[in-house]
Amino acid sequence: MKSYRVQTLIECIVRNYNNRKVVIWGKCDSSDMISKALYEQHGIVTEYFIDSNTNLLNGTTVRSVMEIDRKSNDIYVVIPLRYHKSIIERLTAFGYKEVNDYAYSSHKPISITKDKMDDYSYSDIFGNKIVGDISNCKVIFRGYNSTITIGNSTNIQENVEIYIDDDVNVSIGNNLTIFKNTKWNFLPDSLVTLGDNCIFEQDGELTCGRNAEITIGSNILFGCRYWIVASIQSRIKIGNDCLFSRDVMIRTNDGHSIFDINTKKNINSALKEQYKKSVIISDHVWVGAKCTCLYNTKIHSGSIVGAHSLVKREFPNNCIIAGSPAKIIRRDIAWSKENNRDNMDIVNEKYIHYTLEVN
Repeated sequence: MKSYRVQTLIECIVRNYNNRKVVIWGKCDSSDMISKALYEQHGIVTEYFIDSNTNLLNGTTVRSVMEIDRKSNDIYVVIPLRYHKSIIERLTAFGYKEVNDYAYSSHKPISITKDKMDDYSYSDIFGNKIVGDISNCKVIFRGYNSTITIGNSTNIQENVEIYIDDDVNVSIGNNLTIFKNTKWNFLPDSLVTLGDNCIFEQDGELTCGRNAEITIGSNILFGCRYWIVASIQSRIKIGNDCLFSRDVMIRTNDGHSIFDINTKKNINSALKEQYKKSVIISDHVWVGAKCTCLYNTKIHSGSIVGAHSLVKREFPNNCIIAGSPAKIIRRDIAWSKENNRDNMDIVNEKYIHYTLEVN
């Protein structure tokens, strides 16, 4: 939990607990941090923790949530967790009133549509901002101090949702097009940059994890049902003038942990190694239908990835790669977005090069 979130919560507790016993909802790193800060700054001792996870309960320091039922006269509850409507409903049923009887570190998600903005601008008391035309998009702020900036001539269809957590910075260029049924999710401290003339077709998902970064250049097309995931502390970088066909997956993690039985160590997703995980796709790369690009992928400019390929290493410029795992099947090629052309004059000269070897 960020220091400013801790201090804001501490101040709310001190103002409202009125010498009642302090109970913290959720046994996790954030709750331990709040408990320690309360004692060190104000001498307030945490009576106990409560949790809905029965595996954590020990009957003394961690108890069932039922322990606080109908005890608002004696107990002040602190919730240092992501906002959950079910927690609010449970507290209300137990007879607790917001602020007077409990402090929640997260605010209720704020859903912003174009009609709630003032001349292409929005800001709130939590430090969140929108600058630009969000068209038919719905932006949902779930945290604090985040900014999304969008350029001119936006075309966003219905049922497009962008979820934004704490300290997120999103910068989008001009002429953005997003088709219907799209969900983008930006976790705390993520950084997302999109260039001009980007098109994202329908039914796609894009997620930028905590402390992760996604950079996408200009003149980009993603076909329908794309799935882009930059996991915690990792990076995805896509150059200019690229084409991605339908059902393309780009991700910087495996989704689950794998361990070496002998050493008992994580061999695929240790947190300290995450910053090394990246997918880099250079300018003018064409990725075919149903391809998967995993971490360690690096594709140099002017290349083509054949349909249904699995990519997880570096490949040179101006070549065709295909297969699972992908391998080079042809070198010294150039390609154009236009179909049925008889000569190479249509190809921009800056993308015509002989294939060079990579280390």
